[in-house]
Amino acid sequence: ADAMGPSLPGAYRQVRQFPRVLDAPARWDTTLRLELPAGYRVLAPEPLDLSWGGISYYLACEVTDEHLTCARRVEMKPKIVMTTHWSQFRTMVEKMREQDKAQVTVARTPAGLEESAQ
Repeated sequence: ADAMGPSLPGAYRQVRQFPRVLDAPARWDTTLRLELPAGYRVLAPEPLDLSWGGISYYLACEVTDEHLTCARRVEMKPKIVMTTHWSQFRTMVEKMREQDKAQVTVARTPAGLEESAQ
């Protein structure tokens, strides 16, 4: 399920014939916190920090015995993206979209494994 939503508005997903002034400065912070049932473990994506030309993207998840917390931050600084750099900008947007699809796996800990880990 897409619990965090898109990292950037759809206006940044189209082909450009003219330079684009980014709606900046802007910052989107999203935090998702889930309570974990007893006896379950979580495999979360590794922290990621991307940046290109005034745009930065950060995603990290933290797992405790009782909770999974994932935080994402997208920041844009004022910038005019020229048509000659639009493909690089789009590559950055696509990288962010791919990271937004990163999956978190929640699975029941096999019986007996919990006790042997203590």
